[in-house]
Amino acid sequence: MRLAALFVAIRESPLPASRATELAEQCARLRTTLNAEGTVSPAAVVTLVGVVAEAVADVQSATVVRDGAASERATAAGAPAEAYVLTVTERDACLAVLSELLFTAVDTPTHE
Repeated sequence: MRLAALFVAIRESPLPASRATELAEQCARLRTTLNAEGTVSPAAVVTLVGVVAEAVADVQSATVVRDGAASERATAAGAPAEAYVLTVTERDACLAVLSELLFTAVDTPTHE
């Protein structure tokens, strides 16, 4: 997936809204810099990797319920982690998008 496709996938994922916004903003910054300069700073990649790692931790700490059993979503900004509920399918989809984003980030051309 390219950054633009990942940007859309992140926005459509059931990640907490604040985390999805942060990831989308980081992707947009990276994409803008890549389009303008052809490379990004290593620090920009490290920042994105850090945000992805935090998102993975959010997903891993979510309460996971059987598919179809999630009665309420707590994905609003500031929702406590214990209120974050995902189905198995949603968790797997989130982790797949975040994994793809990590692979994309480390393959991003950087400059010194």
